[in-house]
Amino acid sequence: MMRLKDARKTKNGQTLVDLKHTLRKTDIADSKWLAGLLRHGLLKGSFIPPEKVRERRELSRLRKKYTESLADYKRPMNWV
Repeated sequence: MMRLKDARKTKNGQTLVDLKHTLRKTDIADSKWLAGLLRHGLLKGSFIPPEKVRERRELSRLRKKYTESLADYKRPMNWV
């Protein structure tokens, strides 16, 4: 089973950088460290919004992108 975790914070508020000892910076060492923290319950889960909220966020981002794109298109026309 895979769980999503916020890699920046733990339950007691410390960051992973504070908790790391002298492990070499590699993906394998990081994954072992995170697995140990998860095993001991020191990681706080990430919030994943419901599907409806995700869809609305995507639509609002798309609308913003189109609005900005239209403004970029109209801007040079004002200079003529």
